[in-house]
Amino acid sequence: MGGVPSADALGQCGLQHDDDFPRAIEKGVRYANITIIEGIGASQYGIGWLAHDIAEIVLRDERAGVIPVGVI
Repeated sequence: MGGVPSADALGQCGLQHDDDFPRAIEKGVRYANITIIEGIGASQYGIGWLAHDIAEIVLRDERAGVIPVGVI
């Protein structure tokens, strides 16, 4: 992330990078849309939110290293 290995970045935040970490991230990203649908009954809000985040990153030149996006 931003040129820093994920294990080092997590260590700086007091988190541990173990074998379950990549699976936990994948699960969170993969099922985020389902969580949104269950919470508010529609997925277009999740799509709109993602479009907003991407536009903000580009317009503010935030140089985001990772943008979580799930596809099922």
